Amino acid sequence: MKKRIAAITLAVLLMLSPAVLASAESFHRAVFTVGESSYTVDGNTTATDAAPFIENNRAFVPVRHLARSIGVTDSGITWSASARAVTLVMEDVTVEMAVGGAIIYVNDEPQEIDVAPLIRDGRTYLPARYVAEAFGYRVQWDGEKRAVVITPPDTVSEPAGEGAKEAVSLAITDFASRQGVPETEISLKGIEAVEWPDTSLGCPQPGQMYAQVLTPGYKIVLTDGSTDAEYHADRQGNVVLCRAPV
Repeated sequence: MKKRIAAITLAVLLMLSPAVLASAESFHRAVFTVGESSYTVDGNTTATDAAPFIENNRAFVPVRHLARSIGVTDSGITWSASARAVTLVMEDVTVEMAVGGAIIYVNDEPQEIDVAPLIRDGRTYLPARYVAEAFGYRVQWDGEKRAVVITPPDTVSEPAGEGAKEAVSLAITDFASRQGVPETEISLKGIEAVEWPDTSLGCPQPGQMYAQVLTPGYKIVLTDGSTDAEYHADRQGNVVLCRAPV
C-alpha cells in the first residue's frame, strides 16, 4: 500500500480544561504493566491487589493505584458505595467519576470520555489518561512491554514498536505544513498503540468501503504549542489526520 496522508475532519467532541500540574516533586515516571499486580514509580516497585488489563483494545488501570502513583494520598481518595463513584483530590484539583458514566468532572467542569469506568474484582478501573491528564500528567503506551507509562507533561518517551517512528515523522511533516511552521516547532504530545477495527484506521469516510480486519497501529497527538491535532496510523506508513487542528 502506498504511503499517504489523508485528511478527514471530524467534529470535536470535547474540550479539555487547562490541566494543573501535580506537586509530587520527586515523581518522574510511573509504569503499569498489563497483567502485573504491581507498579513502579521512578524504578521503585509497589505491590497492588489489582492488575491492569486490556478490554476493547484499551488498557484499564486500577484508579486507586493510579492516583497513588501520581501523588494523590489515601485521604484524597474517596469511594461512595451508594453513588458508585470515586472522588480524587490533590491540592486544587478534584476529579469525580461514576462507574458506567461517560463523563468525569474536573473541578466541577464536565468532560466527556469515550470509555466509562468499570468495576472488576471489586476495584474501579479506567484508562489512565483521563485521571493522569486531569492532574497535569502525560500518558503513553509502550506496545512492546504492554505497559502504561505516566510522565510529567514536558517528558515524552520515544515511540516504541514497528512503524511508530515513521508514523510520527509523517504526521509531524503533515501537521507542520498545515500550520505553516517549521517541523522543529511541532512536538509529540502523546502516542498510543491500538488495533483499529478495520482499514479506515478509525476515521471512516462516508461512502467508502473498508476491509473488516484488525489493523495494528497508533493514535498520535501532536501540538504546535497552541493547537493540537490527532493522527491515526497503521504500521505500514499510512497516516490519517483524524482530528483537525482546533
